[in-house]
Amino acid sequence: MKSKTAWLYLALALALGAAAFVFWQRRSDDIGLQADSIRLPDTTRIHRVVLRQPSLDRELELRRSAGGWELNQNLQAQNGAIQVFFRIMANLSLKAPVPESEREAVRASFESERLEVEIFDQRDRAIRNFWVGKTNAQKSATYMTLPENEQPLLFYVPGFANDLRTNFSPDEYLWRDNTLLNYLPDQILSISLQHWPDSAASFRVDWSGDAFQLTDHLGQRPANPDTEALRRYLTYFTTIGYAAKAELASHQKDSLDKARPNFVLEVRNRHGLSNQLEGHLIAQPDGSTNFDQVWVRFNDEAEYLVVKFAEIDPVLKRLDYFVLGQP
Repeated sequence: MKSKTAWLYLALALALGAAAFVFWQRRSDDIGLQADSIRLPDTTRIHRVVLRQPSLDRELELRRSAGGWELNQNLQAQNGAIQVFFRIMANLSLKAPVPESEREAVRASFESERLEVEIFDQRDRAIRNFWVGKTNAQKSATYMTLPENEQPLLFYVPGFANDLRTNFSPDEYLWRDNTLLNYLPDQILSISLQHWPDSAASFRVDWSGDAFQLTDHLGQRPANPDTEALRRYLTYFTTIGYAAKAELASHQKDSLDKARPNFVLEVRNRHGLSNQLEGHLIAQPDGSTNFDQVWVRFNDEAEYLVVKFAEIDPVLKRLDYFVLGQP
């Protein structure tokens, strides 16, 4: 009798062990399939990407074109950002599934903080559709999941120290080409620069072939214009870009919107198209000016950008720079 009972317990243990193994194997397979449904080793298949942030009602589209990558169909995307995105998609590695004790909280966080990612191939067929959550407390991995899946996973990219979530953000300023002004000398038709409060330092230069006309803020032509200084000035307008979007509190932005800019620079090309920069010098807590960077509004955009002062300073000349005999 005892022998039969022992054999019964042994058979039961083996059955439970086999069931546990099958369950574990299926769970591992499910996790592996989900991971494979997120990463994309062959990034040449990517022809369109849509990024969404439902909590902010924000959406962005990246589309491959003959000239590179377009952003929202009217801007050039930054090649470096695209290459980083490709590297992440190709090298996403599974760090771990989320433990059962944390799963509910992580799933809840996706409801309020998720970024939605859809990737399409050349025929505009969806080949990836997943959600990106927050970065874990150790800053070592990022939560991701498939929309219909109950098991969030932690992903990382070997050798990549930055927060992965940022690279799926639909914030336009993280993706667009950061060039603001990029003109060769023979492309420029006119330049005007208004200084404030020193309006007497303002000027305008118009070109027609090799001839030019320099005028002050009253429209008068100064005597003895410096031709070489004017020609040299034209060479300073290549690849002036911004470093980042200015992270301003609402009261700071409201204050800038109401303030008169310290300078307004407008460059018009020979096709009649112009770009304008409105610049605000940054006051430091002690009242001195921050000469490391300046806040700039580009054309009619709502946001302010951070431009390194050393990058924009060469084009912020004063009228007397172009007049012979001036100190």
